[in-house]
Amino acid sequence: MIPTPRPDTTDLIDSDRIRTSLRRLFSGDWAEILGELFQNSQRAQARHVTLTTIPDGFCYADDEHGLQDGPAGFHTLLRLAASAFTNPTIAAQDPMGLGIHSLPARADLTAVTFESGGYHLTVDPARWWTDPPYYTTWADRLIPVADPRSGLRIAVTGPATLPAQLRAALVPNRWGDHPSPAQGYGDLLTITLDGQPVETGLPTGVRVATPLIDTHYAGNRLQIGFVGNPTEERPDCQTSTLNWYGQLIPGPVFAGGFRVYLEVRQGRPLNPRAPTRQGVIADAALAAFQAAVGDHVFGYLADPATTLTPGLIQGAYALNPQRAATLPYVVIAPWPTYQGGGVSTLDESGPPELCRRTALPLLVEPWVWQVAAADPTGDSATEGRGITTFTPDITAVAGPPYRLLTPTPLPVQRLWWQPGAAGPRSTVRPGVWGLSTAGDPPAQWHPVTAPFVLVLEAPSGWDVADVEWTVGTTDLLAFYSAGCRGGL
Repeated sequence: MIPTPRPDTTDLIDSDRIRTSLRRLFSGDWAEILGELFQNSQRAQARHVTLTTIPDGFCYADDEHGLQDGPAGFHTLLRLAASAFTNPTIAAQDPMGLGIHSLPARADLTAVTFESGGYHLTVDPARWWTDPPYYTTWADRLIPVADPRSGLRIAVTGPATLPAQLRAALVPNRWGDHPSPAQGYGDLLTITLDGQPVETGLPTGVRVATPLIDTHYAGNRLQIGFVGNPTEERPDCQTSTLNWYGQLIPGPVFAGGFRVYLEVRQGRPLNPRAPTRQGVIADAALAAFQAAVGDHVFGYLADPATTLTPGLIQGAYALNPQRAATLPYVVIAPWPTYQGGGVSTLDESGPPELCRRTALPLLVEPWVWQVAAADPTGDSATEGRGITTFTPDITAVAGPPYRLLTPTPLPVQRLWWQPGAAGPRSTVRPGVWGLSTAGDPPAQWHPVTAPFVLVLEAPSGWDVADVEWTVGTTDLLAFYSAGCRGGL
């Protein structure tokens, strides 16, 4: 009996299958492809990149050291997961040796020609990935160049729209949510397109214009700013950015309106996702970085020289509630008196204010708990809006009421309302109100003296039929007047 040959169990990679799947690592977007080319030039210690359009494509050239050792250099260039750079930072950058393959991975290209080290080679993208007789004989098509040039030169041809696509990809983005692939290389590369300089500076949305903290992390510049809540004009304002040796990568988002810019020029403080670096890996390095940012922020907030604002304290609570609870301030906002303005102002507090924990005013929840006179336990109480209609009575009895805007375990009062008997035109008598710090109704009730109080029960849906109104008043004219002003 002839024994069955034992398979080679040491080979764990199907190289041909991997090759046919490689294109799926890339989107084919020109911004992504150019980003890979610029990154290769930076790693090869180039200082200048020149892009020149032709009718059906473009030429890319840089002044780096070029491919070394003739055909062996081309082999390294074309071999998957191989690279040969002399840049002293290359170990930290840890290239995968895949970026250059984003070019032939684009389906609409007709040819990609590489020229360097005294040779040039043209690749047919249609055959490069799935035709073994073609890609395994690449060296047979390597042609010597009579007049060798320094650096690396790449000629790309494709559809007639290619030059326009290239120009569009290099248009700088103002805010930075979709930056040009050239933006971020300002201190590393100069780039021209058809003789005109390409913008390589940082987008406005990436820069931390007025940093709270300007320091270093792992030897690289770290800036921490505060922009508060994002707006329609600045939707990207809470995004943090990692400038990875020129390439702008979305960084971790820090809650509370804090934003971070880390400019990496040495080492590897974070681990970008490969091969196109669309973000950072959630690992121990990221956790250490986030912890360091938190330390810087709370060190800044605890510094007596820091001018604190309500927004900063609210941001601190969103960033880390436990650490924020050690700060001496909380944020409150006054409950104003209802002056009309519709239902939106029934529980709309005033502007936020800083308040020391040692000097707290009367803090009252935003909800009104309506309870029937026949239910002294409050078991059937309903939750509703309308606290600002009670503000004058609360102020007269207990002082001006405030809303607590930071999630701090502090004594906050609950407002209860017990309406009186039915009044004219679907109203009730004003009844009584009270405050308590527990879930039980108050021990002491006070008569409602305001012209009217209005409570809108929290609706179970958006249909008008789901809304329950309760108006307590003996002065219908005052209520109707407020309703006309506010569009009730």
